[in-house]
Amino acid sequence: MITQAVLLCAGKGTRLGEISANRAKPLVEVAGQPFITWLIDDLLEVGITDIVLLVGHMRNQFDSLSRQYNEVRLVQANIIVNTGVLGISGLKEKFLLSNGDCYPIFKESGDLEDFLVSSRRSIVGVKEKSDGSLGDCGLGIIDKDSVDMGLINCGKFSSMLDILGHYYLEGNLHINDPKGLEGAEAWLSGKTSTVISQQHSLMNS
Repeated sequence: MITQAVLLCAGKGTRLGEISANRAKPLVEVAGQPFITWLIDDLLEVGITDIVLLVGHMRNQFDSLSRQYNEVRLVQANIIVNTGVLGISGLKEKFLLSNGDCYPIFKESGDLEDFLVSSRRSIVGVKEKSDGSLGDCGLGIIDKDSVDMGLINCGKFSSMLDILGHYYLEGNLHINDPKGLEGAEAWLSGKTSTVISQQHSLMNS
């Protein structure tokens, strides 16, 4: 069972324009709370006990999360050399790696837990596009050896789709631009804070 997560939160979020001019992108409010807390709450719900936020741009704004959640700790990213998760102390042999501006949508209520107990060496969440190709969903289960070998660098999942195993997801909510932010707001509004409850609400609406 995976009990550790690394969430990549060091980016500047320039494509959100004025929306993120004075606010770190993962902390932009969506459906009444900072976007990244939707994922944090879900991870805690299924047994994640150590959540590392790799921070950089507007780093101090994340301090409130480490006070709000005992399980959250902040690590400064070395964005000058773009080392990604390298240099984080206390990495477990396998851990969840996710972009801080993405929220995965699981097909069934148990899928998040299933994803975390994956027996594969490294695996990434994917969605099937209309043309049949695969798109990454901004998260994966990564083993520490893959980091040491340089396969993982700042969450560039798209470059690993032909290398690592696949876990199919319904998709993801990505607040990379205003349209994505609007979509995330619409989907999360009125839902509770867990993937399980959200999926049941979506299916019954």
